[in-house]
Amino acid sequence: MIDPDRANALISRFASDLVFTTNRERRVAMTSPLYDLQGRSSLGFSVVYDLAPGLVRRLEAALDAEEVGRRMRGLLLRPYFLQLFIFFEGYLMGREQRIVEDGGLSGRQCGEDAERTALVCDWFARVCSSYRCDEHLFPGETVSEQPILEPGQVAEWVAREPLPAELADRAQRAVGQIELYALTVHGEQRDGNFDHGPYAAGDGRQIVFHEVNDLANDFLPWVSAEERLGVDAIGVVRAFSAEAKIDCDMFGTSSVSPAGASHQQLAVLARDSDGVREIDVEELEGVAAAAARATARLYRRIAAWQPEYRTTYGRPLFINHLVPFARIAAAPEVERWLREHGAEAGPADLSVIQGRGPAEVWARLAAGGELFSPVDAEAVRA
Repeated sequence: MIDPDRANALISRFASDLVFTTNRERRVAMTSPLYDLQGRSSLGFSVVYDLAPGLVRRLEAALDAEEVGRRMRGLLLRPYFLQLFIFFEGYLMGREQRIVEDGGLSGRQCGEDAERTALVCDWFARVCSSYRCDEHLFPGETVSEQPILEPGQVAEWVAREPLPAELADRAQRAVGQIELYALTVHGEQRDGNFDHGPYAAGDGRQIVFHEVNDLANDFLPWVSAEERLGVDAIGVVRAFSAEAKIDCDMFGTSSVSPAGASHQQLAVLARDSDGVREIDVEELEGVAAAAARATARLYRRIAAWQPEYRTTYGRPLFINHLVPFARIAAAPEVERWLREHGAEAGPADLSVIQGRGPAEVWARLAAGGELFSPVDAEAVRA
């Protein structure tokens, strides 16, 4: 089990990078006419807080954390880093909401919290360490790379001739339509979009893989078979010049400066039941056309949601980040447990997630102050 001092150092580092990344994008201030963004997330945090320790224990019985991380290292896979981020952020935010509501920790509560939190910290750190190809656990204020592939996995794409300009433009438009579909499927949560790299090409260029996954979701209750696309994920291999500055963030996406820096598109990829394969732009446009039709149907369905569901959809939305860990571990019994217990996780009374605990934690996140309470080191040692 992780040392208590290391657990607190991990919590502190994660909190600092979370505040930096969130406030750089002013995410706390975001609103939507269709969704209660803060309410759904506060509910999701509570759900992950309730489920995370039990999930870790069941996953560890099925597969070591290090092997989970190794299995995540590949092209167009899910879970990817955002699932790890939501797992840890959700647990820590849900924990802090509970601590505020309870007026702090004392006595037996302190020992139970220390045990739960050390377990979650330990699993998260071990998976992250095995997932990345460097010494870091996650990107943030001082770490701007997201390397998950070994050089040999990248080399295959470096020698490719770039797509002609006309095909590259068509591919860009098609990927944009598929990104809009992913945003709609995930209720305006930035799920499914993943950028990893940059990887040195050896000739001065930087290679970035842009992926859009979860295109055939079978867990979220508002996505029917009619809206599932014919592939699980698509991807584009992009080459940037050495002068471009590429920053990968905690949400699994990236930004490039100067804005609009030119790049070459080297290949278009898809993953389906047969694995990863290269596809042409015509097939990509076919996926995009299906995505456009599905997006329109989903939007009409979501627009008809009742007001309460615009908050409570956060429960399946956040569990959707946990299910892929059960699947990559080939542990259907863990997925069954998530489905059964997830329905009851988090508060049943929505007034709780609109109360003092969530309000204070969101305010701390916006203000950039101390975000998460440390674990009691003596309780862990005991």
